[in-house]
Amino acid sequence: MLLDIFLPGASGLDGLRTLRQEFPSVPVVMLTMSDDPEYVEEAVRSGAVGYLVKNAPRDEVIKAVRAAAEGGAYIQAEVTRPLLVRFAREARSARTDGPTLSPRERDVIALVAQGAANKQIGVRLSISEATVKSYLQNVFEKLGAADRAQAVAIALRARLID
Repeated sequence: MLLDIFLPGASGLDGLRTLRQEFPSVPVVMLTMSDDPEYVEEAVRSGAVGYLVKNAPRDEVIKAVRAAAEGGAYIQAEVTRPLLVRFAREARSARTDGPTLSPRERDVIALVAQGAANKQIGVRLSISEATVKSYLQNVFEKLGAADRAQAVAIALRARLID
């Protein structure tokens, strides 16, 4: 089925969700005027298997319909660019939203995760034990951790260490 997002007096996205509930085996390709990444994402989340803008060449519309009929998916190249730009922007934002550690703080907490004691960490990194303690205190503060185990757990969840 080809479906537009903008229907007179109705939302094609609402119609898509209703179709998915009542006729889940019918593949739906959105053919619309908008290449807005939010509409593309919402259409795919709602069950569309294809998305094209109305100025797509006839042969591309046919490719999308055939792909959908064969159980595949198709998103027009012109639509993917704004979507990829949005995903890249969100990924950059996600990386900076969480806690950050300096490279040396990462080294210290990574060694803690391996079970190294402060003295061992100092030897491995060629720094004093007092400096290791200072780095650990900074890590605890930045991560909001009360102890070594909690700091390691938070660092792993935040993918600050492997």
